[in-house]
Parts: sequence; C-alpha cells; structure tokens
Amino acid sequence: MDPIGRGDIGPIPGIKLLERLLADGFIAREQYERAAIYARRRSIRAEEALLELGETEEAALLGHLATRLRTQFVSTEKLAQVKVAPALLKLIPQRVAERFVICPVLYDRTSATLSVVAGEIDAYDIEKELALLTKVRRVRVLLARYNAVLALIRKSYAEETDAFRTLLESARAEASRMKVDLDYKSDGRHPETGSFGLDFGPGLDDPPASRPITATAFEPVHGVSVVAPTPTAGSEPPAPRETGHSHEAQLELVNVLVALLEQDRGELRGHSAQVARLSKELARLDGLNEQARHAIALAANLHDIGKTGSYHLTAMNVARYEGHRTRAERSRSAPVKLLSAAELPSETCLAIEHMYERFDGTGFPDALSGEEIPLGARILALSDTFIDLTTSDKNPYRRKLTEEEGLSVCQELAGSLFDPRLVELLKRKIVSDRARRRLGDRSDLLVIDSDAEDATLLELRLVEQGFHVRVASDLETALRLHRMRPAHFIVSEVELGQHDGFDFLSSLDALGGERPVVFFHTRVNDRETITRALEAGVVDFIVKPTSPEVVAAKIERYALQTRSRPATARMRGVQGSLSEMSLPEVIQIFGNGRKTGRLAITSEGKHGEVFFNEGMVYDAAYEGLEGAEAVYAMLSLVDGEFFLDPSVTREENRIGMSAEGLLLEGMRRLDEAARDGA
Repeated sequence: MDPIGRGDIGPIPGIKLLERLLADGFIAREQYERAAIYARRRSIRAEEALLELGETEEAALLGHLATRLRTQFVSTEKLAQVKVAPALLKLIPQRVAERFVICPVLYDRTSATLSVVAGEIDAYDIEKELALLTKVRRVRVLLARYNAVLALIRKSYAEETDAFRTLLESARAEASRMKVDLDYKSDGRHPETGSFGLDFGPGLDDPPASRPITATAFEPVHGVSVVAPTPTAGSEPPAPRETGHSHEAQLELVNVLVALLEQDRGELRGHSAQVARLSKELARLDGLNEQARHAIALAANLHDIGKTGSYHLTAMNVARYEGHRTRAERSRSAPVKLLSAAELPSETCLAIEHMYERFDGTGFPDALSGEEIPLGARILALSDTFIDLTTSDKNPYRRKLTEEEGLSVCQELAGSLFDPRLVELLKRKIVSDRARRRLGDRSDLLVIDSDAEDATLLELRLVEQGFHVRVASDLETALRLHRMRPAHFIVSEVELGQHDGFDFLSSLDALGGERPVVFFHTRVNDRETITRALEAGVVDFIVKPTSPEVVAAKIERYALQTRSRPATARMRGVQGSLSEMSLPEVIQIFGNGRKTGRLAITSEGKHGEVFFNEGMVYDAAYEGLEGAEAVYAMLSLVDGEFFLDPSVTREENRIGMSAEGLLLEGMRRLDEAARDGA
C-alpha cells in the first residue's frame, strides 16, 4: 500500500479503492494524494474525499466501478426515492445491514432473486452469506455510494425521513442511469452498446398490487416489483447461481477436516488452524478484502496436506536445511494436486505453490523476489514459521520461543526470507495483542470530536495503548456507531456543533443498559460545566490542550484499575464475542487445549451451555435440547457472547464424541440445511 494511505493508526477506510482507481488510470497520482490527505484530515472514507474535492462525479465513479465489478450501480438521487417494503426489511435484520453496509431494495418473484445495495466495494462475496440468511434462491448485490447506503438504512429501518438531505444537497450526480453486465464471463460490456440502462420505473415509489410469494421459506413480500431490463440482441442473462457454503462455514469445515488429519502429528496437532488464524489476521491488517482473506486462510489450512515425513517444512526450515529443501521441492504441490477436484481459488493455489520463495529471490520454484511473490505466499511463509517457532519445541531452537523471541527471529530474516512490511505488521499485531491482554475485554473506545486533528492525534495514542478506537465527528454518527457495537469507554468534546456532550449523555441513557465510562476532553473550562459534567457521571474532565499522551495514560490507568478489581467484581475464565470468533472455532480451540469447564453461550436472549472435560465435550443444553443435538443447534449462532467458567464441571460423559467428531457432524448438518433451503 502506498505510504500516504497508511499511518500508525491504520489504513484510511476506502484507500484500497483509491489505489484501484489509480491503477486503472481513472485518477491521477496528484488526485490520489489530495484525496488521501483530505480523507485523513476529515476522518472520512477515501472515495467520499474524492467526491467532496470535486475530483470526479458520483455517476462517473460508480459507473467505472460497476463496469469493473460487472454489476449495476444506483445513484444517490435514485436511491433516495426507494421505498423498501417492511417485509423486505424483515429478511435482513438492521444489525446485519449496518454491519455490512447493505440494504434490501427489490425482490424478483420469477427468479426468486433478492437485490441489495452495498456500499463496501469489496462486499461482493456476501451474496452467498445473504442467501443463507434470507433463504432466497439468489442474492444480487448492486453498487451504491457508501454514505448513500447508510442513509437508506437509516431511512428504512429507523424511519429517518431526512436521512438523504445532506447527501442530496451536495450531490453532483446526474439523473440515474445504471450500468449493467449481463455476461459475467465477458469483460462486462455489451458487444454493440457497451452497456444498457435498467429502469426501476415508478414501481418503487408507487408499487402495483402484487400476489403473495408462493415460496414458504419466508413470509410473503408485498409491494415490491421489478421492471426487468430488455437485453439487446446477442446478450444472454446469466444462469442463477446456486447458494452454497459461506466463506466462514467453508473454512470451519476445512478446519475440522484438517484437525482430524492432524490427530497423529503430536505437537503439530492444531498447527494449521493456528497458521490460518494468524494469516487471516495479517491479511486483515494489510487491508485485504474478505475474499482475499478467505483464500489465504484456506491456503494456510491446507498447506501441510500430503507433506508426509518427520520434517516440518516451514519456509525457515527449508531455507536453512538442505534435507528440508529437497523434501519441499518434491512435495510443495501436494496439497494442490490432492485437492485438484475441489477447484480451489487461484489465490489459494498460488500461496501454497510459492510459499518457499524467498524475498531476496533465492527460493523456489521460480526464484521470484520481493513483490513478485504472491502476497498470500509471503503471508503464509511468515505465519507458518512464526507459529512453529512459538508453539513447537522441535523447531530449530529446540524449545518454544516467546512471541517476542519469535518476532526477533523473523525480524532477522526480514529482507532475505520474509517481506519486511509483513514482519512489521506481525510486530504491530503482537504489540497490540499484548496491550489488549492488559486491558482484558474492555478495549472498545469511541472518540467524539468535531476537530479532526485533535481526534486523529488522540486516536493514534489510544491505538498504541491497545484500545480499539472508532471516531465520530457529531452526535448522530456517535450514536449510530455505539448502537452498532457498544463502546466500553467514550472520550467526548463538550461542544459538538448543534449538540453538546450532555445531549450525548442523555441519548446514551435513553438507549438503556449499562452506560459506558465517559471522559470529557474539551476546550470548555468554566466551573459550571465542570460541576455539571461530574454530577452527570463523567469520570474525568480533561481540559485541552492537555497532550494526547496524558489523556491516553489516564484512560489506560482507569481501565487497568477496573480490570484489577477483586474477583467478586468481575468474571473469571475465558470470554469473548461470537462475532469475532465463531462457536465451531471456540469448541475446537477448547478441545485442542484440553479445557475443562462450562462454556456458557448467550445469543439474542437465548442461553446454552457446553461442558468440557479435558477437551472432550461431555454434555450440552440449549433451548430444550440436550447432548449432541444441543451442540448442533448452537453451531449456527453468529452473534452473542461466550464465557468459559473452569469452576463448573460435569463428570458424566453423556455425548461420547470428540470435539472434532461433533463439529464434523454439525457442519454436515448445516451444509445439508443450506442445500435444502436453496
């Protein structure tokens, strides 16, 4: 990534899109730099900066991307006219819409196709996930401006009638005209016209009466109609694509299968799953989209299949020992060849085939160097080596290294074996993880400040302290972010334009639930405001220009003090969120780690529990179900919290299956249910 698009606080949202436009020649280098700097200063997305600066118009930008992605686009003006039927909103819950920045707009009964608009350019691999969620035959994702999709979500779900007002006032878009690609195998343009228009017609604003849907997978959707385009001569619409595994479900299934294959590998049992998690995290830190992260994680899960023998063929071992190199040259393609019938993604195959290249060009099979080496291969080589160094005592050092020692080894090999930039990402992850372990699970922090410079400086310092930081410039945005994911700590300016920090406190109280810990960091310093803030429950009132370092230190100290309270004031054991770690992955980790205790799961008001004894699943209960059936029912949960209490045990084994066996059967059932739903 271009350095201008990255800082110590991470990449600018949307910077990958800006780089794509630069590579396409759609914008010049000067436009890229102006937009990146403007986006950083204003704390906005990169493509929004491009539009606000007038470097391009919305219609031109969306048209270019739609052609590139072989889909259609919807202008802000047209999207503002859309009225989404209530039944459609029930198909996709509001929290899902906000999380993925998507909104349903149309349902075509003849093809059982649900159309949604998406603001994330890299969100097109959510089609299958949404098909599984909504149980429709096919989901089609249309492209729209990111902020316009957020406005449609607020208008449709929260009934904010003026959600589009600001966007429409500043819009430069022409009257809506959508680009469409009817041939997904072509270059995205009609051979004669290059494109053709799709007219939603008046049906969106004043829909004609329609009969109920005959399918029983979900309740009838009334009041939504589609005026289908009439293709020009010579074009054929694509055949409906079948629904299948989501990326996460596929990875979980592969994870279970590989874990079964690794049962007899001694200390390497569970190795591939750990490499996959680290690889996926490094890919995320590097700003890769979900599809790319999936391909790399898949390669990490499969990279050792077929590589038999006593040698562990990591990139470092192969570079250091001739015997390992000889064995690796013979077996490097084994995973790809053994799974050739599975039609693995090309990025997955490239990562496996080239994981023994060296950054200095002395590796094999093609002696590639630097960025000539596929990124997935560079990530896999580093992750595989680091996990081997820190989890196996059969590595070249004959003992398990600490994370710091493992990082030091990788740093010594940066530039010769490993990509120095990826080693730096690994360092950042280790430092951040260490800081977060100090903070425990209370690391989510929201900064509210209309001064972009103040907010950015404070964000930088808080990220260094291990906090997960989000930034809002106004009360409306802050409330939306907090509703999407409640923050543990909030640092707010008192003066917030038309509102103030006290309005935000009132809005927080109106939401109900436990109020976050609130700090005021402000230029206001009169005695009346300070007294009012402290009486309102603000923990600390910090007057600017107090340095960001001091503010960050105060918040960290408070967080550590609350974490160090006696056990009666806080929970013991291991806890986390199912949105960050899926239940199959949790069960597998506890199984491999030979954990003992009760795993309590809470999701949407429902409660379940799984009892472990030395890694074996002894019993489970969920919503009236018991034993293995309860486990199978809980595997589909995607949102919620989990907590392992080691003090609660179950002596009688009522299930009689290993964690791997349970997961394998559970994933088979999920797959079968998905096919039946399709």
